[in-house]
Amino acid sequence: MNYKIYQGAELKQTVTSKTAVMNGLQPNKTYEFGVEPDNVLTGSDGNTRYLHVAYANSSDDERNMNNWVLSDPAKQATKITYKDGVNTIDFRGVGSYEVFNFPVKAEKGQSFSVSFSWTQPDIIPLDSRTDGVPVSITDEPMYSDRLGRNVICLGVSKTNSKLFTISGTATADKTYISINLGYLADGIPWQFKASFQQDFSQDANNHEYIGTYTDLTQADSTNPSDYTWSTIKDGDAIRDGTKETISVTTRGIRFNIPKTLTVGSTITLRYEEYPLGIVPIGNEPSGYFGGGNKQNLSAKVISTANGSSVVEVAGNVIDVGGANLITNSYTPKVIRRPDDDPSYPAWTNILVYRGLKNNETYTFSALATVESPNQSAEKWGVRIFQDNGNHESSKHDFDGNTGKRQSFTFMTPDDGVSYNILVYSGGVGATYTPADLKIVTTISDYKLELGDIATPYASFVDGSTFTAQADGTFALFSEYKALYY
Repeated sequence: MNYKIYQGAELKQTVTSKTAVMNGLQPNKTYEFGVEPDNVLTGSDGNTRYLHVAYANSSDDERNMNNWVLSDPAKQATKITYKDGVNTIDFRGVGSYEVFNFPVKAEKGQSFSVSFSWTQPDIIPLDSRTDGVPVSITDEPMYSDRLGRNVICLGVSKTNSKLFTISGTATADKTYISINLGYLADGIPWQFKASFQQDFSQDANNHEYIGTYTDLTQADSTNPSDYTWSTIKDGDAIRDGTKETISVTTRGIRFNIPKTLTVGSTITLRYEEYPLGIVPIGNEPSGYFGGGNKQNLSAKVISTANGSSVVEVAGNVIDVGGANLITNSYTPKVIRRPDDDPSYPAWTNILVYRGLKNNETYTFSALATVESPNQSAEKWGVRIFQDNGNHESSKHDFDGNTGKRQSFTFMTPDDGVSYNILVYSGGVGATYTPADLKIVTTISDYKLELGDIATPYASFVDGSTFTAQADGTFALFSEYKALYY
């Protein structure tokens, strides 16, 4: 029997028992999960039958199962079908703008790349454009001639299933790929085909119709006619099996201490925080014991072997996260735009990390303050770039002075190029009028870590090892924080 484990409404993992090891959970915290069996039915002949469920926003025979969001002119002149992975849009050009918005599965801050094929049977006359239909990324559905970011154009020549790719970063809770067919001349029948990923959401929220069928095949059908459709009313979401609830509490953070300790015993670790800028951590003078928030923490000895012991800190008392790949990041960096010479370029950047690995997911986070007489210029940006060959992987701009650390998750290409991280004052490559507009950006608490989660700046890494000190004690440092034994 398989079980689906949810945290709230979000499916986290499918397991074969009620005990599961979950990734990305914080130590010493309790999680509530709904556990329910897979939607599997057994027929009288002993064969396994599967119940399939899909949702849609259309009531006609050709279901809008991908949940496109259409402008009103597009609704008037369009029929969308989906079969074998291909979305087909049949329409006749009408007045105003026929805009088609496709929802992308990407969380805020996550980088994504979507490839699609575009079939263009003939040369199509365009209104005011010579480069073809524009496709862009937006944080909300578009309904007019306004375009989003990272615009690509599909050309005007006859093509047969030509492949295009649009890439970007989700900057809102919902992200769309907006295809603006409003530039096509009115009155012309047209067919657009795109192989977007099918969105078989198992969440009934914000959907109008539910479709179901059963068969002996585990995979869901992408053919709307295979489903029996009905309207969704409050409380009509279908789930097979009886839902149970379990409570899971994660273990504490564990450290290695290079000393033989008694298994099962409890030891005391001393936690301290040092004022930033007083001394480099790990080089404090003898007798100097930090600037405050001193605590004694209990830790239990879990195991011991080969002169080293594993201890577990009880309670959710210290921040836990990924290792910071940037050294000496406790020193704030000040970026002045322009610098002493206001000539072009009228932007300024600094290098904060060199030599990112290919095909890796990273998260960069920082706290930024921006000073400028022009409030619209109070921005800062991050660019993943390599000067040699002018290679750019991705970039992102932030609003300054939010009072919170902000983060940017990105994945480096597998192209053999070693990329660096540049931080910009006023935004990535931005220019302003006048050219010598003063923008002073200060970034602090900046951190680069592997993975797609921004963890607290000064956080201890699970599994870290204390180092022996000259006075016989052991110490572990994280930026301005320290643990002693």
